[in-house]
Amino acid sequence: MRGVNLLVRLARHDLEERRSDLGCISQARDETEAAIDTHDETVVSETDIALADPTVIAAFGAWASHSARGRAKLQDRFQELDVSADAARENLRATAAQVRRLEIVLETARVAARRLAVRRADNRADERELARAELHNGIPGRF
Repeated sequence: MRGVNLLVRLARHDLEERRSDLGCISQARDETEAAIDTHDETVVSETDIALADPTVIAAFGAWASHSARGRAKLQDRFQELDVSADAARENLRATAAQVRRLEIVLETARVAARRLAVRRADNRADERELARAELHNGIPGRF
């Protein structure tokens, strides 16, 4: 039973690590999403400036090309984090299921140990009662 108890503790630790991993991935995903939103707002702002001043349109064209590549990189990162979050959630579910299975095994072992202890106590009580009855009836003990 000690081995199972250790396995349960290790599995719970693993579960907490997976929860932490999922939290970090979710936070990075949220930060990337916010960066995309900020980027889009900047593009709108720069577009408005460029449309208001025709002398900067050439510079805006070069900037817009660079900006589009930057947004594509952010979008790729967001998608990778989204896939990672899905995988982390699945790992978390699998680990939680494993923890539960181990907890059931541990509880089953505890119940079996309690039953065995009760059975042994009952046997000892029966033996003591039998010994008292033999003494009381004057029957010599067993050999």
